[in-house]
Amino acid sequence: MRIVLFPVKNRGRLKPMKLEAFAKKHGLVMHVYERTDPQFSNFRWHAAFMGSECKSISPGGLESTHGNGATPKRAIVDYKRKLSGRTLVFDAMSSARREIVVPTLK
Repeated sequence: MRIVLFPVKNRGRLKPMKLEAFAKKHGLVMHVYERTDPQFSNFRWHAAFMGSECKSISPGGLESTHGNGATPKRAIVDYKRKLSGRTLVFDAMSSARREIVVPTLK
């Protein structure tokens, strides 16, 4: 069996940053919205930066990353956890593509 490890590239190099400061620095807008379908009662709220994707753990791919929670605050906390140490990608398939390495968000 072959095991391939994909370490987080920015671990230890970027200073931790508050989510609000990170968003302001990069001109990002976070959308937090409520799901109305009752099957999502524990994940009623959804949070993500508008128009963002993340580089996937396996090379060459992108994935939708978002936070879920029973309240808006919990959805944002979940998103911070999932986003920390990753690379955000905007306009992935255009010449305006932008990548942002995310520090640990607090």
